[in-house]
Amino acid sequence: MAVAESTRKSDIPANTMALGLLAVVVVPLVLQPDFGQTMLIALVWGALFFMAGMRMIWGRRTRRRGGGRARRAYYFVPHVTKRINRFMDPASGDTYQVSNAMESFVRGGWFRAGAG
Repeated sequence: MAVAESTRKSDIPANTMALGLLAVVVVPLVLQPDFGQTMLIALVWGALFFMAGMRMIWGRRTRRRGGGRARRAYYFVPHVTKRINRFMDPASGDTYQVSNAMESFVRGGWFRAGAG
């Protein structure tokens, strides 16, 4: 990863490049709005950035900003509010996907049944 290489070569603007690439991927997802995929990509990016030697101050800022954005999405985007509320209280709405996933684990277990 270019971020790890920047510790050896200080002339590489690796942090700026990594943030720019993250923005290129995340902005179209937010415009769709696909918040689940956006959160997944942001979390994986954060984990990679951390493993590459991210400074602790960056980690704190990233967590704080991510938490703030997640809260804003919960309060201002009705779709996100409904999804989180249904996850926290399954009796509050349609749980078709979760119910099917749980049924597949019950019927097939972790290692017993494959596709078909």
